[in-house]
Amino acid sequence: MVKTMKTSRILEQIKSFSSTHPEVSGLALLGSHARGDAGPWADIDLVFLVSRQEVITDVLEDCTSFLSKEIKHIIRPESNKWVILTIAQHCKIDIIAVADISDIELFYRSSKIADPTNAILVDKEGFIRTALRRWSNVEENSDLSILVNIEVEKFIESFELASRYAQQGDVFRFYFNYNLSLTRYGRLVQLARDDDALLYTPRKLLESMGHNQRRATERLAAPLVLSEVRPVLNRLKAEFLSIYSKLLCRHHSLTRTNNEINYILQDILSRDMIWNLRDIAWVAPDVIKEGQLLRSSTLSRFEHEREYDVLLDRLGIRRIIDLRCNHERARYPYSHHTSGRIEIVEMSMGMELDSKRVFGPRTGVTHVDFLDNSRVVSHCFSLLAEEIPTLVHCHSGKDRTGVLISLVQLAVGLPVEMASRDFLASGMDLTKKDADGFFSRIEELGGVSRVLTHLGVAEHEVTTIKRWLLNY
Repeated sequence: MVKTMKTSRILEQIKSFSSTHPEVSGLALLGSHARGDAGPWADIDLVFLVSRQEVITDVLEDCTSFLSKEIKHIIRPESNKWVILTIAQHCKIDIIAVADISDIELFYRSSKIADPTNAILVDKEGFIRTALRRWSNVEENSDLSILVNIEVEKFIESFELASRYAQQGDVFRFYFNYNLSLTRYGRLVQLARDDDALLYTPRKLLESMGHNQRRATERLAAPLVLSEVRPVLNRLKAEFLSIYSKLLCRHHSLTRTNNEINYILQDILSRDMIWNLRDIAWVAPDVIKEGQLLRSSTLSRFEHEREYDVLLDRLGIRRIIDLRCNHERARYPYSHHTSGRIEIVEMSMGMELDSKRVFGPRTGVTHVDFLDNSRVVSHCFSLLAEEIPTLVHCHSGKDRTGVLISLVQLAVGLPVEMASRDFLASGMDLTKKDADGFFSRIEELGGVSRVLTHLGVAEHEVTTIKRWLLNY
């Protein structure tokens, strides 16, 4: 056991506390200090074995009171785990308290301690010694298939959530779940070496990889810009499948084939390929017919994806109304491939700088000001009145698209509550305040019928659209 002067002093104090506290049965030292390879910044990992579950908090509080002169800060991440930052520079103590000796098996076996006696600091009734002897005699080359199967299922779950939240424009929840996926991937890299040591806190994982695998893993860092998400998810999928292929060769009892996992992950990515892609019927399926009017973000960003044509076939659309401005369209233009399959109607929906405003001075409220696009709105209603299955999109599919689709929904008689629900489903930075402000403005202007009349939408077109979209 390697101990510096500062760790020796603190460990002796905690041993003294454990030896005299009536509710403490034992004290175990785990991690690098018990292995004998602790560096100057290594944490001190300790486990109290206490008499009863109910006294765990009391024991931790008593211990910190006993060490008060050594403590600078206390962090309490869990009810039975406290972290102590000491006055001594770089000295950190992780203390876990358990009432069931089996709760420390994972920590002990992950520590890979060669001499179990190094882990025993206090053992009043011999419980720790007996348990460590039993765990140390477990066959080292045990089958890791169970761990692999668990990590695979957890990876698929977090990958699915990351993709789903990216599609919904929720940056934080995407980032959180993507990093969970990356953690599962890292654990499989560890298990591919037939090593479950420190599985939940792998040390120097990147440094231990080969050059190519290290560079590939470094490229998996999660982006905070949603437009960069898809290629990173594809790279993570490829690296995960590569590791899983190696594990399949070693463990014949794994429950999934490589092809099965590839199919699941690819299906998830295909489902979430386009931001805000949905049929407007989702919000009222008993009222609105499916397959007639859809909304999304920019489809042309994904023309290079192999599932793009399959997506177009599945959607069944025959026309795309593109509301983007010219500079947005120039960045991701539709190719002849798409325009040869589907009619694309381009009309820039902006703030109507080049025409007289219909509803007075600009308000500075984005969605309200978009109402003044009289030429765009009237043209769109004319096109929809032709009863052709249509998809409407702008760049993100939330603001301009949201305004136009909301006008259509209100025009055919959908309640404001349902139209607002669809409006807010686009997520990203939309808030209830945005929705309330927009729909309140329509009411202030006399309701949707009056608004559409001012924008030049013919009444017979609205009647036709109602017949086309409604189930009755």
